[in-house]
Amino acid sequence: MTPFESGPEDHSDSSEFDFSNVLESMSTAGVFAVDRRLNVIFWNRFMEVHSKLKASEVLNQSLPRFFPELKEGWFAKKVRSVMVLGNQSYTNWTQRPYLLHFPSSQYSVGDVDHMYQNCAMWPLRDTKGVVQGVCVSVHDVTEMAMAQKMLEDATEQALEFEESSNRDEMTGLYNRRYFFEQLNHDIARCKRYDWPMVVAIFDVDKFKDVNDTYGHPAGDEVLIEIGNRIQTCLRSSDTLCRFGGEEFALLLPNLPGSASVSVLNRLRESICATPIQTEHHQISVSISIGGVQFEFDKPSKDALSEADKALYEAKLTGRNKVVMAN
Repeated sequence: MTPFESGPEDHSDSSEFDFSNVLESMSTAGVFAVDRRLNVIFWNRFMEVHSKLKASEVLNQSLPRFFPELKEGWFAKKVRSVMVLGNQSYTNWTQRPYLLHFPSSQYSVGDVDHMYQNCAMWPLRDTKGVVQGVCVSVHDVTEMAMAQKMLEDATEQALEFEESSNRDEMTGLYNRRYFFEQLNHDIARCKRYDWPMVVAIFDVDKFKDVNDTYGHPAGDEVLIEIGNRIQTCLRSSDTLCRFGGEEFALLLPNLPGSASVSVLNRLRESICATPIQTEHHQISVSISIGGVQFEFDKPSKDALSEADKALYEAKLTGRNKVVMAN
């Protein structure tokens, strides 16, 4: 009698049917069973087709012997758990791509060399109700898995494209386009929580001299390093953008005007305190910053205009300084 035949004490109507024959001949789902020693005691048609192993080859043989990729310790623990607790256990392809390595089926979508599988395990009892082994079902979900992966890849590509369109190609900072999107977002957020906000614009002092003296490649390295240094001084809620050329813009939500000068001076000092090491030179540079406490009852373009005027004043009055708009 196979593990799936009804015992002699079973007098229900179902005893008239040979369910084991159905399971043995099933080619749409895999069913196999192992005893407590992991020896195979049942192997259906699906398992034969996809493993290329006949039932006669594997019956009463250790399953890991035929599938070296199956981690024997892990599988033995799963089998013991099901047998001792008498419960069911499941593995999903997202957690473990497959239980047994089978070649992908002819119906698979995409370039994949194995079958993705969902599996279930449940205790196998004898006619007296004693657990003697574990039965395992194997379902080919390769097409579903590949469809989900294709969707995830498409989503990831869309997100990467969106992110790249918001980034400055050279420095990797957010660009002017993103600045205005984030400005609107921060305005709404600060209004909601009644937070103050500072908008600042800064650029590199005498940057033309840097390019003329050291060359444009060195100038590019200077801009990249300035962006990196400023970023390390900011909070996760702050936004740094490259506006264009040597000009940068900052959004500093939840920053009161009383603290803005000291915060902006800390950013300024992070640049002038240490020369920037390029590939061939050490270049000392400074930045001038113009800032404004944002007034939410005025158009955003007014705040930017005031910050720009403050930056101009910082340039006129000596550079390497912070000026806040009145």
